[in-house]
This record gives sequence, structure tokens and C-alpha cells, in this order.
Amino acid sequence: MLEKAAHDVEARAKVSILSGAKTGRIYGIHQASAPGEAPANEIGNLAAGIAVAPGPAPLSRIIASNAEYSERLEMGSPEGTIAPRPFLGPALESVRQPFVRAVQQVVERGA
Repeated sequence: MLEKAAHDVEARAKVSILSGAKTGRIYGIHQASAPGEAPANEIGNLAAGIAVAPGPAPLSRIIASNAEYSERLEMGSPEGTIAPRPFLGPALESVRQPFVRAVQQVVERGA
């Protein structure tokens, strides 16, 4: 159940980058995302770098992107020159309630 939820977050984050029209500025042939939208895909590094790894505790997982610019896109730049273009947070939120319900069902069956 935990592994499925983690991989669902990974998949949804990738889909948010790789699909859907973006509404930001156009640079040559590339259309960027607007602030608040998931980042636009340009060369694929951001989406390709998203992966699930074991967390520090037995029932934990880490979902992260190894692209050096992923934190600046997700959170915005500290100096405010880049507005947030979240992709992991919204993916996590989309999976949270189904995961919580599944855990509650397991607990109720075991009680």
C-alpha cells in the first residue's frame, strides 16, 4: 500500500510535467509554465529524475527529483526571481486522501 502510494505520487508528478498545455512565456519554440503550474517539459531531465527511494524508517519512502533545479521550481527561488511551479506537492496531495482511506480500512479490519 505504501509502495503503491509512493509510486502514484511519482507518476502524477511526472504526468504534470510531461502533459497538459502550459500558459507561460514562449521562448523560441518552448512554452514555459506560468507561476503555479507544474513546470513545462523542455529536455526531460526533471521528470526523468523523479524517483522513489526507501526512507529513513521502515514504513517511509522518499519521492524526490535529482535535477539540480527541482527545488527552485517546486518552491520558487529564495531571492524571488522564480515563482513556484509545484509538481511534487500537488502530486502528494492528490494521493493523500485515497492513501489515508486505505490505511483506515486496514486498521478497521484488524481491530
